[in-house]
Amino acid sequence: MNSINHKKLISSRLSQQEKQEEKCSVFVGSVPFEMDEFRLCEIFKSVGPVRKVTILRDRRTGRNKQCAYIRFNSELFAKNALKIKGFYVC
Repeated sequence: MNSINHKKLISSRLSQQEKQEEKCSVFVGSVPFEMDEFRLCEIFKSVGPVRKVTILRDRRTGRNKQCAYIRFNSELFAKNALKIKGFYVC
């Protein structure tokens, strides 16, 4: 199964709430190793209320993998987050 078909299959299984939450989230790359969830939240709350910050970490070392997911209260705030400079946001 190619990745496009796999994504469609997973997408069709998502509940309405999960689909809405997905629209309210952004992926953030280029997160400095020393950055923690609190500091990242402080930066991104400038565009709107942040519901959750998840920094991806190495399971063995616990070290930041330099990427994170930020979940906002609304899709509008997530779109505004795309304008934040200094990070790769999508």
